[in-house]
Order: sequence, then C-alpha cells, then structure tokens
Amino acid sequence: MTRLQRPGLRLYFENHPAQEGGGPRLFDAALLVHGWACASSDWAPLIDRLTPYGRVVTADLRGCGRSGTSDDGYLLADLAGDMAALLDHLGIERALLIGHSAGTEVAATLAARRPDRVTGLVCVDPSYGVGEDGRARIEDVARQLAGPGANDVIADYFARLDDAPGTSPELAAAHRESALHARPDVACAMYRRIAFGPGSFHFRPATDRFLAGLTCPVLAFYRNDERAVAGRAFMTRPDDGLHVYAGAGHWLHQEQPDRFTDDLTAWLTRTAGPHTTTGGPARPRRANGEAGTESP
Repeated sequence: MTRLQRPGLRLYFENHPAQEGGGPRLFDAALLVHGWACASSDWAPLIDRLTPYGRVVTADLRGCGRSGTSDDGYLLADLAGDMAALLDHLGIERALLIGHSAGTEVAATLAARRPDRVTGLVCVDPSYGVGEDGRARIEDVARQLAGPGANDVIADYFARLDDAPGTSPELAAAHRESALHARPDVACAMYRRIAFGPGSFHFRPATDRFLAGLTCPVLAFYRNDERAVAGRAFMTRPDDGLHVYAGAGHWLHQEQPDRFTDDLTAWLTRTAGPHTTTGGPARPRRANGEAGTESP
C-alpha cells in the first residue's frame, strides 16, 4: 500500500505480486480501474483470485478513495494519464487493463492513447455506449449532482444499479455506504467530464468509432441482455469476447467473482497463452475467427 506523487496530489495504489506456485502466467501485470464515485476496494474479491496468474495493481482514481483531490484533472485524458504514470512508476511495460463502469472509459482511453502499453482490455458492465435517447437522463443526473444533496443522488443512482436478483442486501448496503462517503464535487466533475467533456465517447455513435480504433482485444461483461445489445456491436476484433450474466447487478465481479475469474482466465488462455516476464508471446488468432463467447 503506497502512494504516487502527481502534480498537486498523491494517488493511492496497491501492488500485489504474482503468487509463487500459482497457475500459468496469463499476464505480466493487470491494472484494475474502479468506477465512478467508487474506490479500488471494489476489486478486493478478485485480488487473491487473480494473483495466481500474474501481478495485480489497483489504484484509487484522483479524488476517490484514499487518493488526493485536485481542482481539475478529471477529463478522461487526465485520469488515463494518471494510470500511465502509475505503470511507469512500477516499471510495467505492458499491462492487461480491467475497468468497471466508468473505469472502462478510463482504461479504454489509455488503451487508445498508448496501445504499446496494453495487452488487452476487460470491460465490466461498461458505462459507454449510451444511445442518444439516454442523453437527457445523463444530463439530468449531472444537474442533480451540481445541487445540494449530491451524495444522496449518488446513493439513489447506485440503488437503481443494485436493483437486481443477483445483488445481495449486504452488497447493496456497502455500495450505498460508499456513495455517502464520495466527495460530491469530484463526483460531479468526473460524471460531467466523462460523459460530455473533450475525449468523451460515452454516447453512440462516438462509442462505435472510438472502440473500433482500438488495436488490443476486448472482453466485455454485461449484467443483462438489454445492455449487451450495444456491446455486441463493439465486438469487431477476432479475439473479442462478450459474456452476459443474466440477473446480475452492476458490480457483477463482486457478486460472482469465481465465475468472473473463470471466464476471464479462459479468455486469456485462448487469446494469448501463458506470458513470461519478458513480455509474453504474440497473440495467436483463432482459426475459426469467432468474435468471442457468451454465457447466459
């Protein structure tokens, strides 16, 4: 547990070494990026499940969790720049990026800006891909966050995301507690800039254009078929994959960490094979050219 100095603030991160005697090395390092108004502690259920396969790094985005707060710097380019600086600090040349919700947009921005640093992108119930019919709803939330009671707005927002058969009352309560401790000014700034700021690809068709430009394979997880409809349109590379966890909530990796780990490691095994500390072998293409797998 340590911190990285950035201009005007310090970023909290955790560096978890690969377990000795674990499974095959499927990645040299994985960088996990949490979602909006959340923190790196969201990834706790996955740490011990992923370190048998490689090094795992988690971080609190600026203004979140135990990281410091700045007056600005909440554009996607800024947040992705923080994550690139963390990779530099840790001496990680190339990483598997795993993002949740808005963290997928941060991770995807890093993948687009520095493709040489990224081996693959895993998107857990991504927040991108909103249709134009959803713009008014996003704008309304942004207005509410700028007013009084922003933490209650976040808590209500999370409650709607947790309204699913797969979400336990304990998890929903933990998410509400997290929302009530979020920094309202940061939550407002980050929400607005990720959705509407320069570099945003939150809405279609900007999402389609942005994701089509990525050179790394993408694995996406969705909590229901309705959200996965757009996700299928983004699966454009031969090694891309998609899973739907019917009945799950937004934090599906917390609800079903074993299933998530199994699906992730199966994809990594299929698309890349074991890695070594020298950078790993090139990715083989699947002979049948399938666009990925789905699980109901």
